[in-house]
Amino acid sequence: MVPAVCFGAGAPAQNQEPLPPSSAEKQYALEGDDDSLYDLLIAKRLSVGASFSCASMKTTHVPYDPSKEANFLGNVNRLEESDMNGFGVVVRYEICPYIGFQFSNDLHAELGMWNKENESRDADFVLDGYTYELMLLVPIDVIRLTPYVGLGYTDISCEIEYNNWWHYGWSSPTDYDAYGRGSTLPRNEVTRWIVVEEPSSAFTFTAGVSLKLFRYAQLDFFYRTISADDVQIEFRRGIRGSTGHMLNGHVPLECSTFGGALRVVF
Repeated sequence: MVPAVCFGAGAPAQNQEPLPPSSAEKQYALEGDDDSLYDLLIAKRLSVGASFSCASMKTTHVPYDPSKEANFLGNVNRLEESDMNGFGVVVRYEICPYIGFQFSNDLHAELGMWNKENESRDADFVLDGYTYELMLLVPIDVIRLTPYVGLGYTDISCEIEYNNWWHYGWSSPTDYDAYGRGSTLPRNEVTRWIVVEEPSSAFTFTAGVSLKLFRYAQLDFFYRTISADDVQIEFRRGIRGSTGHMLNGHVPLECSTFGGALRVVF
């Protein structure tokens, strides 16, 4: 059988060398390579923005127990939510339309530690968090919405901000205002403070929805639960240069947040 041969006026000779590409073709080839790399790794995948959340603690009060065994620490049995609003950044990278990774650091809470014995606020307990999540996305292009859930963990940091009257050994804010007059010298050489153990990472679950505003912007609304173990705290007192251990206690960290974010999509 004789193989079919295709003849045409524009067909090059068998041994004819191809013409070198023109400058326009070279430029197009280079641009095509750049666009392909950008489209492959970044375009419509990476987004960065600002986020806001409002936190709510699961437990802020326990019945007062004079034996001090059921309180948070000593006579402290109430945590007052004072500043629960957090602002931060959010970074999301989608490896495909249905799976992505997200980082955010908008968790913030300040809790006043109230002393039942004399209805005084001894100190403020402050916590912040960094959240890392695997995102499962369900894009609905028709209505420009993408519901999603996130599973991951939150690294929480804690610190205590003391009120001067308590830290410098006064019996009450009234006595400190009347006799201490703003002094930062310990009364009778007595100081008090609290040592906070480093909390463990907390399991985190997020449910939310993204609204596509236009090609380069998306608006998020979310609800997040942070299942953290109680953080252990220790009350210590210093008298004339010597330090003594007084009490052990705990502060509940389990909380939930709701908020939003505005992301710029690359």
